[in-house]
Amino acid sequence: MLAPTATVTTARPTTTTPTTQIPAHRVGPGEYVAEIPRDLVFFQGHFEAFPILPGAVLVERLVWPIVKAELPEVTQLRAIRRLRFRKPVTPAQQVAVTLQQTGTRLSFEVTCAKAVVASGQLVVE
Repeated sequence: MLAPTATVTTARPTTTTPTTQIPAHRVGPGEYVAEIPRDLVFFQGHFEAFPILPGAVLVERLVWPIVKAELPEVTQLRAIRRLRFRKPVTPAQQVAVTLQQTGTRLSFEVTCAKAVVASGQLVVE
């Protein structure tokens, strides 16, 4: 006699898609806070043993969207000046971003635990 067969179902492995966004929250005029997502796609391969956020991503995915939210009349980034990356930004860090406008120039500063991690000046239209 043949043994009864059993149907075995296996759950599909759940995969999470890495995020490409850094959500920021306004806490005051020209002041924002954000927590850097652990699953941010830009950490992949940069670097395996000690992941750090690439500086260009910090400006493109955090600072620039904040500028556009704070100043909707700004339509174009013309230049970046005095750009300095002073300390690495790692997954799950909470950072603060402050903006200060002078004419067509926007100074920004990104801090973590009151230490400046990046600063610069955006020339905008």
